Amino acid sequence: MKTRLLIIVIGLSVAGIFGIVYGINQYEYNQDLKQLKEWRDIRESILSDIKENKIRNQTVQTTDISLLSDEEHCAWTFDNSMNEFVKEQEKYNDSTDAKSKPLSEDQIIPTSIQFAKWRSMSCAFSIPEWAHLSSYEDWIWENIAPTFKIRGLHSRMVVDEPMFITIEKMGYHMCDSWDARIVDFKDNSTIWKKTYHSGCVVTEPTTPKLFQYTISNEINPVVISTLGNYTFQIEIGHTFLKKDFTVIEYFEDIVMYDEWDR
Repeated sequence: MKTRLLIIVIGLSVAGIFGIVYGINQYEYNQDLKQLKEWRDIRESILSDIKENKIRNQTVQTTDISLLSDEEHCAWTFDNSMNEFVKEQEKYNDSTDAKSKPLSEDQIIPTSIQFAKWRSMSCAFSIPEWAHLSSYEDWIWENIAPTFKIRGLHSRMVVDEPMFITIEKMGYHMCDSWDARIVDFKDNSTIWKKTYHSGCVVTEPTTPKLFQYTISNEINPVVISTLGNYTFQIEIGHTFLKKDFTVIEYFEDIVMYDEWDR
């Protein structure tokens, strides 16, 4: 009797252990399926965005790469790289065993193996010069082209107070030349002007970073002594920026900063 009872207890214990192991495996399997679905959804979303922003008429078509200019070569290589990347990611989505985590859009260019050749060509430093030649032009401008913002200048500034203006850049280098000026709306005259010609040369591929160009500072501030309406304009790289502002006598109540400065 005792022996039979012991056998039953052992049997139940073994069954319980197997049940626990099975439950754990089933949970892990379900978690893997859930993660796989999430990764597929992310990958599909990224690919859809890339395809939506693709310009259908490809400009650069050639069988002889040696005939291409530097700009055409950058665009041609970029298009081939992106086409290969899309094919690779679609293959992952079609596979039931796909375990590779999809890259986010900001990781595609700096880290994907398909863009290794393009990265080695230093094309990232001249995006505005060749983006229009690529069939992915829209995607390029939205995701990897350099962006610039005016900082330190608000829609209302106080008369005779120094203005400290900077240009914030998200891009691959800090080698842009620029031409800045402030124009008086009253007679369209230029009341302040400053230019900078860059002499630096970019030699190493890099990832996008945040840079700041100092337009005016404590040493060389902008000071306007006349009330009125003005516009700050700057040509930097291949970009033109402007910001309208009013010079007032003093602030009443709370300073109202621009929405992008918050």
